[in-house]
Amino acid sequence: IDFPNVPLLYNLLGACHNSIGSKAQAIKYFDIAISIKPDYAQVYYNKGVTFNELGQLDLAVDSYKKAIELIPNYPDAHNNLGSVLQKLGQFENAIQSYEWAIAYNPNFAEAYYNMGNILKRQHAIQMAKKYYAKALKINPQYVEAYINIGNILIIQGNLDGGLKCFNQAIKINPKILEPYNSMGRVLAKQKKINEAI
Repeated sequence: IDFPNVPLLYNLLGACHNSIGSKAQAIKYFDIAISIKPDYAQVYYNKGVTFNELGQLDLAVDSYKKAIELIPNYPDAHNNLGSVLQKLGQFENAIQSYEWAIAYNPNFAEAYYNMGNILKRQHAIQMAKKYYAKALKINPQYVEAYINIGNILIIQGNLDGGLKCFNQAIKINPKILEPYNSMGRVLAKQKKINEAI
């Protein structure tokens, strides 16, 4: 198909192909957009998303870094770069990326949540809890943040606090299974077997 030499159209075509699972075609369209407009940060970002979904993490890192090179104050690119670096085990670099995402967008709930996850993984439980709480302050419907705070409270021995978090998560999304499982384990610990079942 012939399209006008408009990079936006190729970017949109790439994003559409990515969303329907046609990843290779998406990359081709992104590359065409870049060949027309080499400084198109959004296309590099979209390529990063696609490469990440393909499991081509090094290429995703390169794409996000290129987007950030073109637009340094690009919070979504910093956040996504952090997620990929975290998958690669580059935790210090991932933390730095999340910090930049938050610096450029102080209301970026997902970046706070991601920071909480990496801190939890590094056993900085109190700090992780603070970041999850910040994510919830920005987005009170953030189910995963409630679940993670609940799990931290359980680890700290605050079973009732954990149960409240799991209940809140269920209230927001009754279809998600994880809080039910966590509640069952807590109630079993409390010897409330009938409630746990």
